[in-house]
Amino acid sequence: GLRMLRSAGIKVTTGVLSEEAKCDHNGFLLKNNESRPKVTLKLATSLDGRIAARTGDSQWITNERSREIVQLQRSHHDAIMIGAGTARNDNPRLTVRNTALSANPVRIIISDKINLPIKSKLFTSMKSHPTWIIHGANTDEEIKKAWTDEGAKLLKTESANGKILLKNALINLASEGITSVYCEGGSTLAASLLADNFVDELIIFTAGVIIGGDGLPTVASLGLDNLKDARRLNLLETMTIDGDVMTRWSFN
Repeated sequence: GLRMLRSAGIKVTTGVLSEEAKCDHNGFLLKNNESRPKVTLKLATSLDGRIAARTGDSQWITNERSREIVQLQRSHHDAIMIGAGTARNDNPRLTVRNTALSANPVRIIISDKINLPIKSKLFTSMKSHPTWIIHGANTDEEIKKAWTDEGAKLLKTESANGKILLKNALINLASEGITSVYCEGGSTLAASLLADNFVDELIIFTAGVIIGGDGLPTVASLGLDNLKDARRLNLLETMTIDGDVMTRWSFN
């Protein structure tokens, strides 16, 4: 195309706003180049890096305005992803409340054996909201049937030691047409994604509250022995939200 234009005497300028274009189409590019979607990890944390009290109580750390912004961010992604622990402990709906923003993203739950509550908000709303479950090979057939009968789509994925291999899970999602994932999982899923270098963008909502050392950490162990091994991030954006602070980061 460029050769034809130039041979016709038309001046062609390339590379205009290339970085902005790359950012806007990052999910598409990752799907084509690495066979996986773009992954945005969202965390909501206290000032001292906790996502819940020691009892597991976590609703709500951030304020209502921050949660409204999360709704908007969800609407910009093909899928919202959580792990089994978040599905059990928080009983989320994972929908976009203002459907005028967009169609609801696909809801994705990662659970090796589909160890999920049958009467949860996710289960009872599957007929109206697309729900996919990424599971391992040794899942009970009756459990699978219970979820598929309600409308869930099951994606069998390789697992090891009771944990889904995230690389395979993301490849599966890309093969199903997913180009962007908004992850709202707990500390275990967050740590797994970070340890495997699958997080492309990190969004942290920090509330002006201190929970203490016995609270649940934002990110589980990454197995780091030396600070020099910790990855450095680039700050992209800072926003104050009625007392909360949102920061958005990318990785080097």
